[in-house]
Amino acid sequence: MLFAAGFGAAAMIANQVAGKATRDAMFLTHFPVSALPVMVIMTSLLSIAAGLLTARLMTSVAPSLVVPRIFLLSSVFHFVEWWVAGWNSGAAAILIYLQIGILGSALISGFWSMLDDRFDARTARKHLGRIVAASTFGGLVGGIVTQFVGSGVSIVNMLPVLAGFHLICALIATTLSAGCKSCKRTPEPKRQQVSGLKVLATVPYVRNLALLILASTLGAGLLDYVFKVKAAAVYADGPELVRFFAFFYTASGIATFLVQSMLSRVAVEKLGIAGTVGSLPLTLAFGSIGGLVFPGLPMALTARGGEAVLRTSFFKSAYELLYTAIPRRERRATKTILDVGVERFADLLGALALGAILLVSSQNSTSIILAVAAALGLGGFWISRQLERAYVQALENTLLSQMGSAATQRTGSSGILRPLSDMTMTMTNDQEPQPVSARVAYDKTVRHIQELRSGDADVVRRRLSRPVEPELAAYVIDLLAWDAVSADAIAALGKIGPKITGQLVDALVNASTNFAARRRIPRILVEFNSQRAVDGLVEALSDGRFEVRFHAAQALAQIQHRNRSSRLSIDRVAIIQAVERDLDTSPDIWRQYRIIDAVRREQEGPIAIEHVFRLLELVHPGEALQIAYRGATSPNDHLRGTSLEYLENVLPLRVWQRIQPVFEESVLQPVLAS
Repeated sequence: MLFAAGFGAAAMIANQVAGKATRDAMFLTHFPVSALPVMVIMTSLLSIAAGLLTARLMTSVAPSLVVPRIFLLSSVFHFVEWWVAGWNSGAAAILIYLQIGILGSALISGFWSMLDDRFDARTARKHLGRIVAASTFGGLVGGIVTQFVGSGVSIVNMLPVLAGFHLICALIATTLSAGCKSCKRTPEPKRQQVSGLKVLATVPYVRNLALLILASTLGAGLLDYVFKVKAAAVYADGPELVRFFAFFYTASGIATFLVQSMLSRVAVEKLGIAGTVGSLPLTLAFGSIGGLVFPGLPMALTARGGEAVLRTSFFKSAYELLYTAIPRRERRATKTILDVGVERFADLLGALALGAILLVSSQNSTSIILAVAAALGLGGFWISRQLERAYVQALENTLLSQMGSAATQRTGSSGILRPLSDMTMTMTNDQEPQPVSARVAYDKTVRHIQELRSGDADVVRRRLSRPVEPELAAYVIDLLAWDAVSADAIAALGKIGPKITGQLVDALVNASTNFAARRRIPRILVEFNSQRAVDGLVEALSDGRFEVRFHAAQALAQIQHRNRSSRLSIDRVAIIQAVERDLDTSPDIWRQYRIIDAVRREQEGPIAIEHVFRLLELVHPGEALQIAYRGATSPNDHLRGTSLEYLENVLPLRVWQRIQPVFEESVLQPVLAS
């Protein structure tokens, strides 16, 4: 599948690069450069209408069913243009300009929509870069073919070559469609279909994407105009102009391929998706400023080439990843609108801006155009910086839409496992206290102590059923280790309340206290809404016994859930340190972890990892983190990939580096099977 996708992307971009060179050469051979704004306006209006129509079509029919047919139709159109060029090459130049502008972007957007349907966010990050690299190689091939055919034979003969590229794309798109049954399915019933324009207006993430595309495309259009003005002034002869454009597109194709192959993946890893996307508007800004400082074709060529290289390498690699965070239904409704409608609207605004600038000042027009392009580049860079947090939020929304709020109901409101109150306790005799002979005292307190230490479970239960004074707390804490009366001891200590918080915490964090008692103390502290109880439970997270840490984390989760609006604070640094300590433990060890006091569990998997995620919820609150854990262990590849991508973006780097190997199949599967 990856090979077919890469080959199809290569043929598609080969058509685009060769088509643009053919379009520019044919149009500028028959029409003056001043006619470009009018042509851009006409093409933009038609493209916007086509983009809205295609977006609507994508919500009712899957891209895998639509795209192959449009590729085939485009191939037929190229053959028709070739026939028209035989008797009127000027008319053919207009037709090819319209087709490249209207169908070119729509087909590229549709092809990537097909791939987005097949990839989750994490798989996309792994594989889309290779497909983009194949597409840049296709651009290189397209430029070389154009130079050979256009200068050696005739530029008109490029039209059947373009038809052949899109015929290949149609065949490959059909193959990809046949291999993806879920991609063919209509996304939603008609009554549930969403409006792409409504999503664009109401979802900030999609709106920011639209603004980024608008600013970068508008600025690139202005820069491209200056570049063509400089080129037309230097190369007035038609064949020379063809060779120049063929050279430009070939050279930019080579540079793009090298940058994409060697640097794009590194850029996404080091700069992040938002940082990599921001490289395009930043390059646009600096290139435009350079054109103001150094006017002339060399600088215009450098600026336009730099923008073209980064657009189809860094920007394309990261830009397509941004779409994978959007739920499929909303993505299908909006992607074509953004890729085609917004881009062509930017072209329309650019043409209108060019007309206004030329009308106001024809002498200094290029300087004004470059200044506006620089401002747009800086604005686009600022917008790209807003996408980093928005991307994580979009991943979170996608997780919520995939699993729904029912996940919280299944897992309990305070974490991945059910609350402590829902736990079924099956006690074990870890260290049963032995009866102690003592001299009978007549003092009431001494008598109560004697009853508590009698060794007779019935006597102890009767005493615990009556109010217990705080001075007896130490003796009752000892009884937590005795299975026969531990439940009564928990209830009695809970009734004393926060007066004994300090004693409970001291017993909890004291390693010499009986283990059975320590693992049960969190069930008492969980009822105390005090900072002292919270601090004690946090301290217990460093205990050497896993079950003590496990119950302390559960108690903290319940206290936090119950007191979200209170002033109780949980030490974030201590929690992260506890997470790192648990993750540093060898998987061979935490595979053996068991909870003596058994709990009902909704999620199958290593209990040590559930514990880690409960800790993470203390400092990363939200339903999405619970869903991400469930998704990361899910057999659903798409959900699993989206969950891992979300976790990588929200967890601290040191935590992610430790937790990532846990979800590798070789580590996790033996635990799931145990």
